[in-house]
Amino acid sequence: MDLLDIAKGLREAMRLGTEKDEPEGNRYIVLSDTLANHIADTLEEHCASLNSWTWGPRGKGGSFQKKMDEIQAERHRQDIKWGEQNHNPVEWLVILMEEVGEASQAAVNGYFGDPTFYEEYRKEMVHVAAVAVAMMQSYDRQKDKKGAGT
Repeated sequence: MDLLDIAKGLREAMRLGTEKDEPEGNRYIVLSDTLANHIADTLEEHCASLNSWTWGPRGKGGSFQKKMDEIQAERHRQDIKWGEQNHNPVEWLVILMEEVGEASQAAVNGYFGDPTFYEEYRKEMVHVAAVAVAMMQSYDRQKDKKGAGT
């Protein structure tokens, strides 16, 4: 169940509540129609904003979910290439900084006129994000192993 389902359920409960009386002995908190509609509207607006969340002005930059899908695909590619990686935090930071360095190099090249800048820079930013996710996954696995042994 997501927020949109809750909003729809709230509207349906309001409709049913006005159509019939509840049996005696049942106690319910009754919301005014105005407050209930406000809550449902707010939930629906929140759902709409999550479904179309973008980086930058609405409608520009693509959907947030598409970017997350790209990062997930890159994580999958990394797992196929390297297998499960469980480095210590210092080693992970070296790997991350290597990816940040590649993104920086693409940015500098773009600044000085390389027409492939945007494609390369964006590709490296996906790598940076995917490595950051891999770092969190590794940390959680190692924490779980230590927690299980205590």
